[in-house]
Amino acid sequence: MVLATNTLHRVAAEVEAAVDIPFVHIVDVTADAAVQAGAHRLGLLGTAPVMQAEFYRSRLAARALRSSCRASPTRPS
Repeated sequence: MVLATNTLHRVAAEVEAAVDIPFVHIVDVTADAAVQAGAHRLGLLGTAPVMQAEFYRSRLAARALRSSCRASPTRPS
């Protein structure tokens, strides 16, 4: 199963627990590609919930990847 939205990955653990089929997490696929490419730091772009929450950054950090995002001019950093 694939969630075709970044924002809904906030509830990925609950979705994964509720289904009996393999779940492909977007951060895992991204992290795998970044590691394979030799990257250590990734830029993060997304909706406000993606940018403000830790669910992306913490999952990347578990793979020894750092992430950064810029504050929007309309949103404090």
